[in-house]
Amino acid sequence: MFSNLKKWILSQSTIDKTYIFKGDVDKFIQLLYETELRKDKIKFSLTKLDKDEFQITETSSAGIMYLNSRPIKGITLFGKFQQFETDTLTIRLKTKIRVEIYLFCALSLISLIAMIVNIGAAPFWPFLSPLVAIVWFNWIYMIQFKDLVQKVKVYFGLK
Repeated sequence: MFSNLKKWILSQSTIDKTYIFKGDVDKFIQLLYETELRKDKIKFSLTKLDKDEFQITETSSAGIMYLNSRPIKGITLFGKFQQFETDTLTIRLKTKIRVEIYLFCALSLISLIAMIVNIGAAPFWPFLSPLVAIVWFNWIYMIQFKDLVQKVKVYFGLK
């Protein structure tokens, strides 16, 4: 039962999809590096590249902090590429659950415990507010994650 609940929560809170890139590793890495030059037009840029893993961060996300024109813990896709055929790569794009979601879950638990300890004395809304915030922020994040995935798909020509 908890396994199914965990799968459902992850499916609603994260993205984990695999796409096909027509081209070789060198062409893909070149396109990754070029995101920095084109970031104003394509609205994302490469923030990390290791062997076969990379991170792409949106440069125009709503509701995130900026420092020196760079997003801090912005909307980020984690990618991994792997040779599939001679001129074909598989590109796996995924996201992680944001820290804010964990914080709101902790607030919900604390509110629930306080409500149970003070049965009848504490109002119900402090428990309900973090739950509503979880749904709200997760919805906003998923819209932005899906938008970033779409931009990446178009830029790299992923199928």
